[in-house]
Amino acid sequence: MVRVFRSRGFESRPPRKTLPTSLVVMPHDLAWAAGLFDGKGSACSSERRDRPSRERRMFVYQAGRGETPEALLRFKRAVGDRGNINGPYRDRLFQWTTKKHSAFDEVMTMLWPWLSDAKRVQLRRSTEACGRLMPRECSSSSSTESGTELAWVAGFFDGEGYIGANGSPGMRTLEMSIAQATTESVPPTLTRVRLALGVGTLYGPRMPRSPWSKLPQCVWRTNAFEDVQFVTAALWPWLGPVKRAQAREALLRYRALVRDA
Repeated sequence: MVRVFRSRGFESRPPRKTLPTSLVVMPHDLAWAAGLFDGKGSACSSERRDRPSRERRMFVYQAGRGETPEALLRFKRAVGDRGNINGPYRDRLFQWTTKKHSAFDEVMTMLWPWLSDAKRVQLRRSTEACGRLMPRECSSSSSTESGTELAWVAGFFDGEGYIGANGSPGMRTLEMSIAQATTESVPPTLTRVRLALGVGTLYGPRMPRSPWSKLPQCVWRTNAFEDVQFVTAALWPWLGPVKRAQAREALLRYRALVRDA
């Protein structure tokens, strides 16, 4: 459990509004948020228009239909209600973001123990490009707290995962997968997923048929009913409602397509 303490310091008058003295953040929630950031997040720095300095920004993108995606609302809650959610852009894309230096440092520190090396490099480069120092808590190269790795996988799957069943009786197919664009052989995030779950196979890299992708992709995938059922159960406590509904529908559809006796 991580406790973030807020203090107003000495005041000669009572505060006008009562604020919570502490904000309790559960490690599994932060691990899930780090997984979502590894899948759908980014960090960068840019020059400011109003002054000769640079600013940092963090983003997490998620598609939604008509209302703010639950994944972004959950991410915002996990990081202590920091940042803002904007959108939709192009009628369906929403964005959690912050460019406040204090919030950037705080969110980075909260997620750091679970983040992949690639996202840590992004955050460090963005910070150094602005001439700022990394928080002391981000100097460690340690990975995760014990027992939270499946929560990270659930967040990563909420951002990048797919599960579905297709076919007809006697010709049914089932797939659970996570795809990642890559400039290397196999992204460490997919290797991490495979190690955490103990099932599935890594494929690629290869160029997808989609015209939107400009990089080769690697995929973690499993097609065995027993494996999909096992992974769904393992991730279920931390999966969001969208992926839970997709998993439930896929497993029920696959079982309904059993060959007639």
